[in-house]
Amino acid sequence: MPQSIIEGLTSNYFNITLELLKTWSLHPSNLFLIAQINEQFVGMFFILKIKPLSFKKLLSFEIMANELKDEDFSNFEEETSIFPLSIFAYNDKIASLLYLRLYAHLIVNQDTIIELGTTPILKGGKKLVEKMHLKHIQNKKIKKETLSSYSAPIEDVLVNEDVLKMLFVKQNCPQDSN
Repeated sequence: MPQSIIEGLTSNYFNITLELLKTWSLHPSNLFLIAQINEQFVGMFFILKIKPLSFKKLLSFEIMANELKDEDFSNFEEETSIFPLSIFAYNDKIASLLYLRLYAHLIVNQDTIIELGTTPILKGGKKLVEKMHLKHIQNKKIKKETLSSYSAPIEDVLVNEDVLKMLFVKQNCPQDSN
């Protein structure tokens, strides 16, 4: 991956080290999607599968993402909560393809996924979670930005008209967000 993308993922907002990111990407339950065209990096989507109690702590800002331990991650068989950590795509088409892959994963694993939630900082990320019908939980000031948490049960995420529009109408999908 380009160094600038890695630096964006390990920004001061989340204080996630490159080593931690590598460890999480190798965890068998997490979903780390990389999009390439002719062996050129063009996008990625990084999703953490977290135990429900740890997920609630993340969304209430009792812990930050960089404080997650191995025991906070779900295994394949247990109920889990999905926490999209980061997405990046060079264009709308790539972003749409990454979201299609995410929704395929959610559909296939809906028997173990309880809910989906995240804490976007960027405006594009906040628009995206609203289109996914995630409900605003709370805010936390971090430096000059506001970190907001959003969550919804998997049923609300999978069954809504805005998701279909987001996936199939190019202008509704932001290029990049955290």
